[in-house]
Amino acid sequence: MKRYIKYAVLLALISALAVFAGCSLLNVNPPPSILTDYPSDTATASASPAGAAPSPLLTETPSPSLSESPSPSPSPSPSPTPAAPLSVTAKSFKLSDAYVDIDAVYPEVSGIADTQFQASLNDTWKNDMASRAAILESSAKANYDRASARGLQFLKFTMDGTLQVKRNDGYVLSVSLDFMIYNGGASDHPDSEFTTVLNTLPAQSLKLTDLFNDDTAGVKAAAKAVNDAIAKDAEYTADSVSISESTWFYLTKSSLVIVFPAGDIAPMAIGEPQFSIPLSTFSGNLIDGLIQ
Repeated sequence: MKRYIKYAVLLALISALAVFAGCSLLNVNPPPSILTDYPSDTATASASPAGAAPSPLLTETPSPSLSESPSPSPSPSPSPTPAAPLSVTAKSFKLSDAYVDIDAVYPEVSGIADTQFQASLNDTWKNDMASRAAILESSAKANYDRASARGLQFLKFTMDGTLQVKRNDGYVLSVSLDFMIYNGGASDHPDSEFTTVLNTLPAQSLKLTDLFNDDTAGVKAAAKAVNDAIAKDAEYTADSVSISESTWFYLTKSSLVIVFPAGDIAPMAIGEPQFSIPLSTFSGNLIDGLIQ
């Protein structure tokens, strides 16, 4: 009987424990809500391991505006590459009548990329030659009439001319037309015409000042070189000279040559004084392509 009582007590205890456990289970707090307690993206980013880059936020990277985008810096123009030399032909110009004897030439060029400029340049050379001849003949006729009225002998006026190509590397063309002219008086005298062009698009005819990035500094340096040379030579009648955009010049591969008309700074017998100045004198101030 005592054994049955022990079993009954044991079963009562087990039942009591089961009831207690069931109550505990029924009172368990619910798990946190995913919507209210799940960590935000910002919290996740701040909790990233040290050194990890946070994901970029698209709202912080606005699309660039064309008006706000910086313009790319232009690439510097490369120095011109010498091309094949241009073709320069000496075209004959002759005229002989009762007043003049003319045996001269003028240039005709081909190969300039700017064909419109080339045609204009060739026309200019041809027309200038015809104009020179017409002026000389007009002056000769007037001289002939004066001589005839006074019963004096008339000597025909003459003009001989040659063409010299001073530089022709395909980029720079520099030529001179050199004349020896008799138009009355005791003797003949020289006269010249100089042309320097750049074979660019568009092509350019250059004045002296066009050779320099800073034309004031370039002209000043050229004038100093010429005046230094004049100071060392007693044959010049001028103490100093001034140089401007209209000053005669031509280019060689290595020099700028300044030329003065006969009689300007020295006796006529000297001819046309020329002063050769190394291009290196103007280093850093010459336009692209003049120093090859």
